[in-house]
Amino acid sequence: MALWGYDIRALRRTTARSLLLFMALLCTPAPAQEKSYWLVNSGTVIGSCPGRAGGEPLRAANGGNQWVLITATVTCRDVGDGYTFSVDYMSVQINPSARARVERDVLNFDWVALAVFQPHGNGQTINWLYDEALPVKGQLEKTSREKIYFGNLTFPKVSKAEIAKASNFTFYMTAQGVPFVFGLR
Repeated sequence: MALWGYDIRALRRTTARSLLLFMALLCTPAPAQEKSYWLVNSGTVIGSCPGRAGGEPLRAANGGNQWVLITATVTCRDVGDGYTFSVDYMSVQINPSARARVERDVLNFDWVALAVFQPHGNGQTINWLYDEALPVKGQLEKTSREKIYFGNLTFPKVSKAEIAKASNFTFYMTAQGVPFVFGLR
């Protein structure tokens, strides 16, 4: 049987095969997404200081593979049904071993934040329990060998119930959207 010079049976077989191939590709499961950036890169030391209303000093820092090196002293205070965390002193500098990888000529730092969270499902996403950011202003040129300093940054209360559910506790600083995580040591 022919239509405009084409064998209709051959067209049906080719169309059916193409449709089966298309459906096989469409229905093939996509590879699983990796864990959330935050689960992979954040701290797992959970901040708390039960009974320490006067405050307990803590140390925070990041690893050596980020564009910047951050060290900080943080004070945790028990305020009854929660804790407050204050970044008393924070030093930031361009990481000499990462300088070649820095993709901007100038890093303009704009926020410092505290995030408390846990994985959601298989870890592709997270359940934010607490995420507060405080504005800061500072900049470092990629070629700079100097440090800049921040301090007197107190985050609003984190409830003890949120802390009890958390698997991750991290501070992070942003430079116009680029996050630099640092955690308790």
